[in-house]
Amino acid sequence: MNFRFVILGDIHVSTRGQVADAFHHVVQRVVERAPRCVVLAGDMTSGNPDDGRRLETVQGWWEALDGALAPFAEAGIPVLPVAGNHDHYTDAHRDGYDRAWADLVDRVGPLSLSGQPPRNYSVRLDGLHLALAQIVDQGIAPDVERWLIDDLAAAGDADLRLVVGHVPLRSAMGRTNSAFERRLAGLLIDYDVACYFAGHEHLAWDIGLDVGAGSVRQIIVGTPGARYTFPLRGPLVRSFCRGARGWMPWSRLAFDVAAGTGDQTHKVVFAEVEVLGGQYAVELYAVDHNGRVLPFWRSIEPPADVAAVIDARHVQRGLNRVMDAGLVVDGVVGPATRAAIRAYQAMEGLPETGAPDAATRDRLAARLADPDVVAVPPPPEPPAPAPDEAERLAEEEIRWIQMALNRLADADLVVDGLFGPRSRAALSAWQRDAGLPDTGIPDGETLERLRAAFEALIEAPLPGRFPADGRADHPDEIRWLQAALNRAIGAGLTVDGASGRLTRAAVRRFQDEAGLAVDGIAGPRTLGALRARVGG
Repeated sequence: MNFRFVILGDIHVSTRGQVADAFHHVVQRVVERAPRCVVLAGDMTSGNPDDGRRLETVQGWWEALDGALAPFAEAGIPVLPVAGNHDHYTDAHRDGYDRAWADLVDRVGPLSLSGQPPRNYSVRLDGLHLALAQIVDQGIAPDVERWLIDDLAAAGDADLRLVVGHVPLRSAMGRTNSAFERRLAGLLIDYDVACYFAGHEHLAWDIGLDVGAGSVRQIIVGTPGARYTFPLRGPLVRSFCRGARGWMPWSRLAFDVAAGTGDQTHKVVFAEVEVLGGQYAVELYAVDHNGRVLPFWRSIEPPADVAAVIDARHVQRGLNRVMDAGLVVDGVVGPATRAAIRAYQAMEGLPETGAPDAATRDRLAARLADPDVVAVPPPPEPPAPAPDEAERLAEEEIRWIQMALNRLADADLVVDGLFGPRSRAALSAWQRDAGLPDTGIPDGETLERLRAAFEALIEAPLPGRFPADGRADHPDEIRWLQAALNRAIGAGLTVDGASGRLTRAAVRRFQDEAGLAVDGIAGPRTLGALRARVGG
């Protein structure tokens, strides 16, 4: 079994039925690479909630896409679609999708599809089982979940299992529904899925997701020609980007960014998956404005601080697998991680440093590479410490602390009411910035200061003035817009009254989160929704 297939993310045929020139370049280059099939990972069109588009109009969008895909048909390359949110909002959108792909079984020729194409279905390519699931928001519908479970359970004889959906399990540009991530990632881990591919976010990202002692890789495949892209979230930029370069947490491969922004330099991207036996490899390629294919990522060693985060994540993931250590895979070497590392080092006869050093990483990698690896007992539980203030707090109060730290310090905490190591570390960092003892303990003075800071943030008037005429074109109005975006989505914009590329990217991000037409223009509907979100 040795072949390759290509995954194309969001195409976004415009509401006027236009296909971006860049996409035509991508199609030409992919045809030249002669893949076994091409997967379209959703958002092929640009429907929006309550856009009032008639079925005839929607069908025109699909006809335009069909023309752009014609070179694949001419080359005998089957195309396998999965719906995205913009293909699915209204009855007209859903009907248009179903009509556009009604003859999918006939189109794909010798490939045999199982399930309910074009919605939820799978294809067997030699020993590869490839499942395409309709995941159009941060949730999985009960019927989709039942189908996916049955489909993967029936694929137990496959050498390799991969799944393609539209929406990522964990977002790289916005917030994540952690319950959805845990539910679907856990399902994929249970059925030994090697990788989940997604689109939706108009950027490329490669990360491991962990539930219990298992993990699954997630790759967001970028866009082959949508009209807009999104930058990486601030916490990811701070952890994995330095200057004009970033590194993928899973593969350690380097990519180019606009310095300090998380805005990836290469905008037109496609993914190529090579399958060899029960193994697979993924390459991301960019296509420039001249139609030339370039590598999106390259093998460049990260700087020491980025490498430390990536190495710590890999060690935490490995310890969860071989010792069922129950660690949060966050790249932070806290007390729980150090204790698990020391226990593993003792088991292997290594110096018990508690640090994820090279010898420990190498020994752990060798153990994980052994197909007969057997989990060893977890380290003994340390004596329970005396209860601190966090243990005396109600779940709702801890949830409030987590939410306040997310807004005040962009802490990126899961708001779950559990005061674990990440919440403690975030609180400690905030205490240090606030001039308090950085104990990580939510004592009375800390809670009083935190509440005062949060209330000041929420109640403080925004600078500038609201664009009452529905257009943010005066510097004072742009300052209001920038400050409102910072408060609503943590955009991290400089409030300078100049509407540049970063401000437009933040507007697009807010529009996407709010279910509005994503065009980067702060018009009346966007401004109204933003004002409702932030008040004032």
